[in-house]
Amino acid sequence: MGSDKALLALQGKTLLERALSLAHRIAPRVAILGPRERYAATEEWIIEDEFPGCGPLAGIHAALQATETDLNVILSVDMPFVPLDFLAYLIERAQSCPAAQVVVPRMGGVVQGTCLACRRGFRGMCEQRLRLGFYKVEDAIKMARPEYLEETEMRSRGFDPDMFRNLNTPEDLTKAQGRVAPTGKIFSANF
Repeated sequence: MGSDKALLALQGKTLLERALSLAHRIAPRVAILGPRERYAATEEWIIEDEFPGCGPLAGIHAALQATETDLNVILSVDMPFVPLDFLAYLIERAQSCPAAQVVVPRMGGVVQGTCLACRRGFRGMCEQRLRLGFYKVEDAIKMARPEYLEETEMRSRGFDPDMFRNLNTPEDLTKAQGRVAPTGKIFSANF
């Protein structure tokens, strides 16, 4: 993208503002995963990577190191079309599968590793992979007794696979400007 995706504007709000707004509707405590100096202007809890420069897996690891709750939701800012009702469903499924360290969507065979619910115990798998120099989130997930939300299940519940569309290029951002992000229904989640 050429710049920090979190600070890019989509329909009048930055991707970070959009993600924070959504996160505050599902969780009592929300954190930004990233460098403190980059997000210091926000009043949010900021968690920095213990393994800087190692991608999303390092962010997930840092979040699970800092959290005091067992169940946590991770959502990348570059997925602005994930609706609130999907996150509610993700949490519901994670609560109903206590043996799974990770509950993660898989659409068209592709694991959506930056939109997941995970337990604190997943931190150990993340750290093991990071220390070995392997940074793919999907590889750590495979080690974690995952519960996959398959495409057929999500479609049967009315979730559009397009909700996981990432904004990775300026062209993606331009196309997204005309699309309305779903808001879903309002709910409360205590987890």
